[in-house]
Amino acid sequence: MKKVKLAKEWLLVICCLIFGIFVPFIIWLIVTVYGGTPYPGGLLKLYEVFFASLFGYSGPRGDRLLSWCVMLGPYLIIQLIRSILWSIKTIKKNK
Repeated sequence: MKKVKLAKEWLLVICCLIFGIFVPFIIWLIVTVYGGTPYPGGLLKLYEVFFASLFGYSGPRGDRLLSWCVMLGPYLIIQLIRSILWSIKTIKKNK
């Protein structure tokens, strides 16, 4: 793998992880705007539980897997889309 391609992949991973940190805020904002029941304790309590679950300190329900799915979700979605596009391109090329 060339260094430029590796650097691009690392930038993608880092950007997606940074965006993944903001996903709980986006979910909280959507729920709050559309009149749902916001997280008890507010946004800061939500992030406290989110980071505690990420790094193994048990939160109220210990949702470690869910927290990691939220954090890695943007990267996994992009990789899925890239994989599908690559498959379509490869099938068209081999016809």
